[in-house]
Amino acid sequence: MKRLLFLVVVAAGFMAGCGKDESNNVGGGNLPAKYIFVEDSTITPIEVNLVNGGAVQFVNRTAVTHTLISNDSTTFHIVLPPLMSVYYRPDTVINTTISLPYHCVEHPIQQGLITIQP
Repeated sequence: MKRLLFLVVVAAGFMAGCGKDESNNVGGGNLPAKYIFVEDSTITPIEVNLVNGGAVQFVNRTAVTHTLISNDSTTFHIVLPPLMSVYYRPDTVINTTISLPYHCVEHPIQQGLITIQP
C-alpha cells in the first residue's frame, strides 16, 4: 500500500512539473516576424515590410562587427557583433506608412529599407 501511495505521489509530481508555466511564456506576437541577414557584401533581403508593432531580427553571418544605422541617424543605431543577432522593434505607434532606409557604417554599399505599415 505504501508503495502504491509513493508511486501516486511521484506520478503527481511529474505531472505537476509538466504543466505550462505562463510567467516566462513569450507569445507569438512578441517574436520577430522578419529576419535580415548581413553577409560579406550584402544585406538580405534588401527590403522588409512590417506591420505596426512588428519586429526585425538582424543576423550577422560574418566575423566582423557591422553597425547598422538609419539614414536619418536618429531612428535606430544597431551594433551587430560578429556571428550574433540583434532584435529590433520600433517603439512608436504609427497611423501612416513610414519607410526607414538604413545602411552599414563600415560598408556603405550595404543598404536596406524597412517599411512599416499601420
